Parts: sequence; structure tokens; C-alpha cells
Amino acid sequence: MANRLTSALYQEAVNIVAEGIASVEDVDRAIAYGPGMRWGLMGPHLIYHLGGGAGGYRQYLEHLGPTQQTRWADLGRPTLTDDLIEQLVLGLEQEIKELDTQELEDARDRALVALAKLKQGLPF
Repeated sequence: MANRLTSALYQEAVNIVAEGIASVEDVDRAIAYGPGMRWGLMGPHLIYHLGGGAGGYRQYLEHLGPTQQTRWADLGRPTLTDDLIEQLVLGLEQEIKELDTQELEDARDRALVALAKLKQGLPF
């Protein structure tokens, strides 16, 4: 299930680059500093429940559900052509520039351990 959810997000991340809406780096940053920060703490249903105010998830779905559905209609279905693969790889290389892969892995792992420790004290 987790891979399926990841695949859906990745599909749209690739589509955004393919359509020229944003660069690889912009997409990565948007996820990491937008929903990714919240998703590191709780899942989408609980996030939208809290976003629904006093009425919770039901209020969110009744009030903003139609706009979600409209956004779903705009999601793309990219094809990983050779040109798109090249665009994605070059975009990633530009994003990481001269960063060392081992340093990136080490920083990621330290952050994940810190987040896991933080989540141990949460009530959900």
C-alpha cells in the first residue's frame, strides 16, 4: 500500500516536470517543505480532519471535497520517454550539484532517526 501511494505522488511529480510547470528541484522542495513535513507526522486523512476546523473531516470533505475532485481531474499520466528521463536526470543532477551521495544518505538517515524519536512522544 505504501508503495502504491508513493507511486501516485511520484507520477504527478514527474508529470509536473514533463508539462514544464516546475523543475525537478522545485517539485522536490515543494513536497519536502509542504505536505512532506505534515506527512512525516500524520497521514492525509488526519491532516484534513484537523484542517476541517470544528466540523473535522466531514466539514473538510463537504466544503473542500469538490475542489479536491477538480484537482484530481487535472492530474497527468506521463510516459517515461527517453527525453523525459533525460530531463528528469539532468534536473536532479542540477539540484544536487556537487553534493556527495554518501553525505546525502547520512543526512537523510540522521533526520529519519530524529523524526522517529520525535514521533514516539506523539499521541497518534
